[in-house]
Amino acid sequence: MISQADPKFLWNRSLAKPFVDAKASRFVAPFIWGFVEQLKDFPLERHKSSLNSSSHDANNSIPSAHLNFPPNSESPIKNSLKLPRNSTRDLGTLTLIARRGVDRAGTRQWRRGADAAGHVANFVETEQILAVPNRNVTSSFVQVRGSIPLLWTQLPNMNFKPTTVIASNHLSSLSFDKHCAQLLGRYDAVVVVNLINHGGTEGKLERLLRLEVTRYLKSFSGLRYIAFDFHHECRNGRYSRVSLLWDQIQSDFDQFGHYLAENGKIVTQQVGTVRTNCMDCLDRTNVVQGMLARKNLETVLARLGYLPSTPPLSPSMSLSSSPPSSPSSPTAHPPLISLPSCYPALEREFKNIWADHGDILAEQYAGTGAMKSGFTRTGRRTTIGFLDDCGKAVVRYYYNNFRDGVRQDSIDLITGAFSIPKGGVSGMGSTRGVRDKRQEEGDELIGQRKNVEKKSINVGVMEGRKSLGHSASFRPSPPHTHPPLPPWTDLLSLRSPLSLLFPSSSSSSSFPSS
Repeated sequence: MISQADPKFLWNRSLAKPFVDAKASRFVAPFIWGFVEQLKDFPLERHKSSLNSSSHDANNSIPSAHLNFPPNSESPIKNSLKLPRNSTRDLGTLTLIARRGVDRAGTRQWRRGADAAGHVANFVETEQILAVPNRNVTSSFVQVRGSIPLLWTQLPNMNFKPTTVIASNHLSSLSFDKHCAQLLGRYDAVVVVNLINHGGTEGKLERLLRLEVTRYLKSFSGLRYIAFDFHHECRNGRYSRVSLLWDQIQSDFDQFGHYLAENGKIVTQQVGTVRTNCMDCLDRTNVVQGMLARKNLETVLARLGYLPSTPPLSPSMSLSSSPPSSPSSPTAHPPLISLPSCYPALEREFKNIWADHGDILAEQYAGTGAMKSGFTRTGRRTTIGFLDDCGKAVVRYYYNNFRDGVRQDSIDLITGAFSIPKGGVSGMGSTRGVRDKRQEEGDELIGQRKNVEKKSINVGVMEGRKSLGHSASFRPSPPHTHPPLPPWTDLLSLRSPLSLLFPSSSSSSSFPSS
């Protein structure tokens, strides 16, 4: 089984190598790190007018109810729907799977940007799978996220915003080209959506990335770049202005399409994807990916006949209230009735599963749930949500400066980014470890290796020893090297300090089960 796994997302790739070399791979199960959650048996209604449509429109289905219902109980979504007499009920299932890349894996401020081989930090592929079993229809939609594909870093230095070190453009070009080749080889065509600020340090990264894309497109094709200053456009909680970004993406979204199979035969395939990033590829990225996922769900529902493609006019609705796309546009399609208006309970569960997805990915990379998750769950930016974000920012600062160094060491050992020579470690620092040469080359290009010994001892972060990811020696720490932390630090083990006051604001699990 492990021989069939995609090595880019195979987290026990390094650990399994001795078994594979010994031709004993059948004893090893592939392991991914990310997120898996499923919504089962939610009702979808087809009207008779839809049943008379051509059979090749039998596509997908869409979101659902709760993951686990008590025995002999019905889904709250089922109970919320009253089907008209001229409709047919189908049951659908939504599965959300996120796979975290194993190359350049790590924690928020110990792993940023790209390495010399073009692998980027926090690379995650998310697939939304929709199925209607009784119609034998399955559909999927894939999108990705990943750190800005340049040579840059933000090693923790006790500042709330660590210093950003960026390599010159001519040094980043090779890594950028390799990353684009990987993306286009895997997804055919890519729209890069960059959500970082256009001013300050983030503005420098944006300008450098824009220059790299411009240079790349002089020799290659298949890539499109969209810069959207999320914080500026959606300032003061006006997240509805994400629609401005949708206007720029819509034509590519329609052209890329989605995978669809009916009765075992492939009807359509997705021919491109959207790559979204911000600085952390967490909070702003979650909002945009959730928006694109909803658009996909609405498109699939309409194609299957579960969502009217054109809203009926009523006396209170003018023709201008829902303008159609321009007929001259090659990607024009009739306006859709939104998911919330037809399936409000389904919309609520859809928001929750995507908020869970964002929280889990953020915990794995930054140590807390995602910021702006309140908006993802409710569609509103509230004072409670703002305070929750403030609490998460404080917790992230603590984790990044006092815990993530040890986590980075563990991840490097598991993924093979750091390896211990045969014979192991004998004594305190008497054996030198071996770092992944791709990481070594990337650090040298950024200019960090010569400064790491002086600047990045990770001030007290790893109980007085250097990070394996930024040092050539491995020093096991003796137990109880430092006095215990004061009692108030127990609060920092919570996902958010606000969970003391508002328990419902935090998610129920630290890692989802399939």
